[in-house]
Amino acid sequence: STLILIKVTNMPKSHPKCTMLDLMAIDPAISSESRQLVMSRILTAYSTKETVNIGYDKESHSDSCTGGDRMRVHRVG
Repeated sequence: STLILIKVTNMPKSHPKCTMLDLMAIDPAISSESRQLVMSRILTAYSTKETVNIGYDKESHSDSCTGGDRMRVHRVG
C-alpha cells in the first residue's frame, strides 16, 4: 500500500525517534479497512472544518515512526 501523508495544525516540534516532522503518516502496513476508516475520518473533518484529535506515540516505541522516520498516526478521533 501507499504511505499517506497528512499535515496537522499544531504539529509536534520534536520527537525522540522520528526525524521528519513536517508531515505525519498513515502506515501502509495497516489493513485496508483501518486505512479507509482513518481516511474517512480525516476527510470528513477536513470538509466540515471540524477539529479532530490525531493520536500518535510521543515516546520512542518501536512503532512510533513509519515511512522514512515520520510520526505514525495511531488514531483519529
